[in-house]
Amino acid sequence: MAGILARMPQAGAELLQPAFEEGVGLGTDSGIEKLLLLSLIFVAVVFWVIMITQGQRRIPIQSAKHVRGRRVHGGQRQSLPLRVNQAGVMPIIFARVC
Repeated sequence: MAGILARMPQAGAELLQPAFEEGVGLGTDSGIEKLLLLSLIFVAVVFWVIMITQGQRRIPIQSAKHVRGRRVHGGQRQSLPLRVNQAGVMPIIFARVC
């Protein structure tokens, strides 16, 4: 992950280089539109990864009722929170390595 972040300033400069050489205007192949589009995609992917990593699936659990004498105990409804992505950020790290 550090390699990706370390190369971002250089990649941004390469995208903006045509804008500095040709000038910014409508219809020109400036890197500003590309940079804005890539920034939007980057933010969307980061948001999606955070949502999947922190997402939970709640499984409803109903405990049995216990009768002791004349009293009834238990019978509560609870939920078991299971994570959507059990591995956390490990798939992201391994995807970068491969």
